[in-house]
Amino acid sequence: MIAAAHASAGLGAWLVHRAPSEHAIALLRDDPVLREVVDAHLAALYREALAFVDNHRAAIERVADALVARRLLTGEDIRALAGDVAAGGAT
Repeated sequence: MIAAAHASAGLGAWLVHRAPSEHAIALLRDDPVLREVVDAHLAALYREALAFVDNHRAAIERVADALVARRLLTGEDIRALAGDVAAGGAT
């Protein structure tokens, strides 16, 4: 999806349409610059995900524990367990 965004939708380093989205993966094989840009984008998203987990570990663990215990949670259950995370705050 990130390769397609960069290569097809002009949502990355280039404001041009380089390939249809279904050809973005092939373009990754052939274009080392695109591969580097996509790699950097994925690395940044990975860092964001790690920071999110670090910042909200307690809420994530509460949801995980409840899932193990109950096997099914509603959206309301998750909102109650997650606390401020759903509202954009840190828990």
